[in-house]
Amino acid sequence: MEKRALKNYRKESQASIIYFLAKGIENLKIPLYLSSIMASGRLLIVSPFLNKSRIEKRLVDTRDDLIFNLVNRFLFLYIKPDGYLEGLFTSCLDNGKEVYLLEHQANSRHFIDKVKTLSLKNLRELSI
Repeated sequence: MEKRALKNYRKESQASIIYFLAKGIENLKIPLYLSSIMASGRLLIVSPFLNKSRIEKRLVDTRDDLIFNLVNRFLFLYIKPDGYLEGLFTSCLDNGKEVYLLEHQANSRHFIDKVKTLSLKNLRELSI
């Protein structure tokens, strides 16, 4: 999903992007779809690792903890019941994070007061 979003980044967009790696930054070869975003000065690539060439579960967990502690707003497109994202969703709510969830019937069990549903009607709110 991340790659698709980055590939569809529009040049006229004002959004800045922080791209967190779960592998070493020294081993990163910047893909073509990121080069224009980087050239515009709107891309920051971050990794807590230097020389790790492969993504490992432990490194993903470390990266995810870093993101969780730095980010205050989370967007979920789909939450599989009893899946990894459901746990992250619950942690976000328990820790006072601002949570957005795609307004779709597949997510209906997660529509609660603390969650802001995202639809075409309020899409602009997320980009502000």
